[in-house]
Amino acid sequence: VFHLPQSSTDRLATETMLQDAHVQDHEHLIALAPWTRSAMKSWPFKRFVDLASELVQWPDVRVVLLGGASEIPAAGEFDCLVPQGLINLVGRLSLPQLPSLLRRMHLLIGNDSALIHLAAGVGIPVLAVFGPTHPKATGPYPLGNHVILRRELPCSPCGARRCRNPHYLECLELISLEDLFREVKGIVGSFSHRRNDRMPATPSSANP
Repeated sequence: VFHLPQSSTDRLATETMLQDAHVQDHEHLIALAPWTRSAMKSWPFKRFVDLASELVQWPDVRVVLLGGASEIPAAGEFDCLVPQGLINLVGRLSLPQLPSLLRRMHLLIGNDSALIHLAAGVGIPVLAVFGPTHPKATGPYPLGNHVILRRELPCSPCGARRCRNPHYLECLELISLEDLFREVKGIVGSFSHRRNDRMPATPSSANP
């Protein structure tokens, strides 16, 4: 865990954002970071939308959407596609405020991007989707504390800037929505001390 300094002002600002969203003390906060600078490392946008649409219906779970100012238009579309309950903080946090906000999360789900590494650095569990890169080379560290979803293919990891597989981005396409739900259910069950039968057995609408 990295020591990332935080000011009382930053803590107050992030707490105010969560209070404005009516977050309760007993609720578990799951952050989603669906964006990355490289399309080569991006799990399909619609699958993130479907993931969020299901998670917002889980008991005692709130979903927080994170991203930078450049993602504000896409986040607006994302927000419209999720039925209810999404906390959209995209573009609302300064860089110094991010660690304070992440420390309040119980889990961060995302692509191989800066946010998963920052989340790992402040000590929260990460569920990351990897395609052309390999977590052994890039983290998040320590690997044993986090869940990495990736598919072994002859061409992956390639580290390339352009996919040469005839099945474009097969390494990411093969990671299904059900794969994510299975891992999230296990993680949420472990930190909630809630019996598994209180969580949905399968997603209600999971189109891979």
